[in-house]
Amino acid sequence: MSACTGTFTSTKADANRTPNEDVFEVVATFACVSADTTATISIPYNGILIPVIYKTPDTSNDNLTSTLTISDNAGNEVFSSGSGIAENTTSSYEMFKPLSGTITVLITFNEAVGVSATFTVYLRGI
Repeated sequence: MSACTGTFTSTKADANRTPNEDVFEVVATFACVSADTTATISIPYNGILIPVIYKTPDTSNDNLTSTLTISDNAGNEVFSSGSGIAENTTSSYEMFKPLSGTITVLITFNEAVGVSATFTVYLRGI
């Protein structure tokens, strides 16, 4: 089982917000190669996770599906997209999950990616 490790950037949007409303976005990017069957990253997170957006690339592998899972600081699964997210799609999920510490974002594929491909997960919250 080969895994691609993600990188992340974090942006805080303070414009036009009251002092106690800190809106932020964490973007996790996974650069996978042909043999990868999972993608994972641990991200420091302290806030309420509201929407999650998951973008899958066109891998030219018509059978590739994936599952997005997010676990909390203790390793408990707090979100799962369910299996079967097709390639070349954008999926949006609404939630209200207070999380602190380190969260783990995991993508599992039904088979090896087959080509180089970039998967992106947007975590937005307050």
